Amino acid sequence: VDYLHSMDLGTPSSCMRRFNTLPMTLCENGRTCHMNMRHERSYWLATLKPRTEEPLPIEELQGRIARCVVCEAPTNVFAFHSQMTSHTDCPSTWTELWAGVSLLLHTSGRFGGGQPLNSPGSCLEHFRYSPVIECNNNAGTCHYWSDAKVYYLRSIPEGENQQFAKPQGLTYKAGQGPTVDS
Repeated sequence: VDYLHSMDLGTPSSCMRRFNTLPMTLCENGRTCHMNMRHERSYWLATLKPRTEEPLPIEELQGRIARCVVCEAPTNVFAFHSQMTSHTDCPSTWTELWAGVSLLLHTSGRFGGGQPLNSPGSCLEHFRYSPVIECNNNAGTCHYWSDAKVYYLRSIPEGENQQFAKPQGLTYKAGQGPTVDS
């Protein structure tokens, strides 16, 4: 049996103080706990370093796992998404912190997780075809899997006749991904 927990990237709990490919212990039936006894996997937000085709040994992950900081502010931070070709402006009394692309969810094989669209974790500053790296603790490697899928919120052309029309098929080639208007 595999267990999956997906974290909202916009919450403090998604920012681990220390990196480890297996930061948890599995306890079952109230009697036994296991660590690194199965093929546990963990998923991490990757940096903008170019992807590799081959699995990476854990010792070579330096600079590939995204880093974070949790800060307290006197106000809440929200993400506002637009399905237009440009981003939505913040309300007039708010300050824009960054503009980005709207991350809905990611998958890798049978596993995946989504992001609440009101969370700042759903607004990635940079578009990436594969923003997640998977670590297999038993094998001692991490990899950008070829079966990984990432779902972004897309723009819908303006005009009432486009809103309820069947979307046209479109394929992006590597290096031709969407751009962010800022």
